[in-house]
Amino acid sequence: MRRKTSDAPTRIYTFGCKPPQVSDEVFEYYEDQLWYSHRYANTLIELKNEQREAMRATRRAQPKAAPLFAEIDQLNAEIDKIYAEIRAIKDGTPVLEARPKWEPLGKVVKSLKKKLIKKYSEVSKLTASNPAVKAADKEAYETYWARLKEARAATLTYWGTYTAREKAAKERFKAGLGPIKFKRYERNGLLTMQLQGGLSVAEMFSGQDLRVQIDPIPDEVWSRGRNQRRKGCRTHVRMRVGSRNAKGEIARGHTPIWIELPLLLHRQLPEDGVVKWAHVKRERHGHKFKYELLLVIEAQSFKPAVSPAPAGKGTIGVDLGWRYQDDKAIRVAYWADSFGQHGAVDLDAYMIGGFDVVRGLKKSRSERQVKIQSDLDAFFRGARKLPDALKEASAHLRLWGAPKRFYKLLNVWRENRIKGDEDFFAALEAWDQKDRHLDDWQANQARRNKNRRADQYRKLTHLWASTYAHVVFEDVDLTRLARGPKTESGNPSTGRTARDAMKRAAPGHLRLLAKEMCDKFGREFVKVPAAFTSRDCFFCGHSEPWEDRSEEVHRCAGCGRAYDRDHNAALNILRTSERVPPETLQMLADGKLPKLQPKPKDFSRRRPDKYIPPFERSQPQPKVLAKRRGTPTAPTIPAQGGTP
Repeated sequence: MRRKTSDAPTRIYTFGCKPPQVSDEVFEYYEDQLWYSHRYANTLIELKNEQREAMRATRRAQPKAAPLFAEIDQLNAEIDKIYAEIRAIKDGTPVLEARPKWEPLGKVVKSLKKKLIKKYSEVSKLTASNPAVKAADKEAYETYWARLKEARAATLTYWGTYTAREKAAKERFKAGLGPIKFKRYERNGLLTMQLQGGLSVAEMFSGQDLRVQIDPIPDEVWSRGRNQRRKGCRTHVRMRVGSRNAKGEIARGHTPIWIELPLLLHRQLPEDGVVKWAHVKRERHGHKFKYELLLVIEAQSFKPAVSPAPAGKGTIGVDLGWRYQDDKAIRVAYWADSFGQHGAVDLDAYMIGGFDVVRGLKKSRSERQVKIQSDLDAFFRGARKLPDALKEASAHLRLWGAPKRFYKLLNVWRENRIKGDEDFFAALEAWDQKDRHLDDWQANQARRNKNRRADQYRKLTHLWASTYAHVVFEDVDLTRLARGPKTESGNPSTGRTARDAMKRAAPGHLRLLAKEMCDKFGREFVKVPAAFTSRDCFFCGHSEPWEDRSEEVHRCAGCGRAYDRDHNAALNILRTSERVPPETLQMLADGKLPKLQPKPKDFSRRRPDKYIPPFERSQPQPKVLAKRRGTPTAPTIPAQGGTP
């Protein structure tokens, strides 16, 4: 696979599609290609596991590594023992009763696996300089590549897709010795076309290329209003997923097999763009599939059109958080700039209500499943004679946790009816219809919540990157904070509310988008240590530990000044960044405003204060509602001499 040699920046364009409009034969071929792609990915995992097994055997034979492998074997034995205990708990115990019993054991397994990874890392470091180990690793690597070439020749996956699978596997298979887990097939996946040498946007719209084609859209569409533009952006995309020979059979040949999908091209592609990769992605949402077209495009026009901003443009410091407010909103971050302005970034009650709807739907589905599960279990236990297929399908019914098991049971039951099952069969059919509806609702609501949050963060970070020369975040390990406490250190449910708020707020996504926007505008993205940003008083420098981490306003014991703790942390981030002159920092501490800059564009929107689910809306919502909290509000530049 060629490495990137162009200096042009790369972007990925994602467009929504409708299901394919092809013949049954082509759609069946499309389904087969997804399955072959999944099998090839698991084949790569199998080959990599064989290579790692050979590498482990080589290191196990080294005398120096024997004590470490003894510890590794002991850890594996402990993990197997705990897994046996978990299986014993689940066997014969209903799901809701078993979960509180085996969840602490699951936490122990996770901690043991982390220790296992560390031990493998120590083995790698200990044997890295051994010539015999290097020679054996080289031989294992050559064997891996020889087997890979055989698997590539034997796969029925189209060449563009298996190339993408190999690329993804290369990124996933990082250095290590531990085994890699296989993936389950869920009928999701993507088919890929690698456009070797690149395909210009104009050629893709011409309809002459035999790899990817998009029906052109008139140029005047992009000058229309939003509603008319979306109507005019509806087109079709065709991507090659196979070939036919001269006899018309699906085999190697020159005649392409197209997968055609209705496409909403909501964004104009760059005229100087060169398409490198094209992917048709299918992802399950509830019981339906969502299709997307992904185009990987290189273009010189992606380079920042403006030079890096001068130092006088200012700096903004952002302190991340995820604290619930009194009005049920979540404070995601707090910002302060070198002009004396500051403000909070909140997910308002309207958006949090959307997350509550998802939780309520999940709880409702669980309660309905427990009810039908107990009824069916009593029925099948009392039935005198069952067909073998139905008996096998309903085995261990009282232990089931996944709704898919009930869907499969219903399909088997339709073909194997028994006398006197009318009421229970009708109850299961009604449950199936309702649960599928709730599952689709839950998946779509979760997707809308994610999109609303991403839209708010994208606009906010765009505002920051277009306004300031330096955007500063604290360098905090959010992954570590998202984990629960270790089992041996206390109750795993401790801090669950804070972790739930963090999951809803997704502060890592905000930081990631800020970095992407800074790269786009040519601004500087800076990370500073997060230590003592909340403890140290920005105004006097006094440092004191926090007795109550939930308090929002704190009074400093050194200077007696009361301040918002998140605002104080954002100011300390500004100081630590070393991007703000000392005299400006002193003016901020004294409550004076530095030299002001022009007011940037305001991206604020209006939303209702509370999310109202559709089934609770008795009348249409008014178009103009209370101002939504947490929207990307532009920094307000006060009059000269005012207070921030």
